[in-house]
Amino acid sequence: MDKPQKHINNIVNKLMCSVSIISRVRVFDGNKENVGLLDNDSVMVIIEGEWGLQRHSDKIILGQMTGPYIIFLLPELNYIDLEFTRDSRFSYLLCKRNDFYSFISASNLWEDLYFIMQYTASLLNIKLQVMLSCDLYSVIKYYLREIDNNPELRGQVNVCDYITRRSGFSKSGTMMVLSELKKGNYIIIERGRLKKIKSLPSGF
Repeated sequence: MDKPQKHINNIVNKLMCSVSIISRVRVFDGNKENVGLLDNDSVMVIIEGEWGLQRHSDKIILGQMTGPYIIFLLPELNYIDLEFTRDSRFSYLLCKRNDFYSFISASNLWEDLYFIMQYTASLLNIKLQVMLSCDLYSVIKYYLREIDNNPELRGQVNVCDYITRRSGFSKSGTMMVLSELKKGNYIIIERGRLKKIKSLPSGF
């Protein structure tokens, strides 16, 4: 499912046109600030930059994204164990939920918000399925394909670190599987970076 960029931009751009809103734009730098959530009672509108969310308890990364997005839309979800990753750097504004939804209604933006929430739910569902998997190889295969499908990741990130930070599996177990895939000529990894997936076996 593609990121609903048009719908995200529509909401963000209209928010930015509000004088009362734009005066509240701030900048977050994970290297300089507390990575804990800034306000659990607000919707966060990320305007630009790179950001990631992880669990505070075990530092497992739940997701990372570049560019504008809207997060913490549902008050029913428990955000208390979430924090931003240290490499997060973005500009943002906070809107009280009642104010945000009043703005959505007044601006007739419910359709745009629907597509954003649908996309978020899809990402969370996929992530949940991966996290609940007890099969190390299935998880590694998923993340190898995720890296391979993203030009900003392929050849740039350390594959083992990327997988272990998102799965919670041990580095030794992950390295063993990656090493066997490399020996079998299924993947090409150089200096820990994925260069190419030739083919991946259905099982390991």
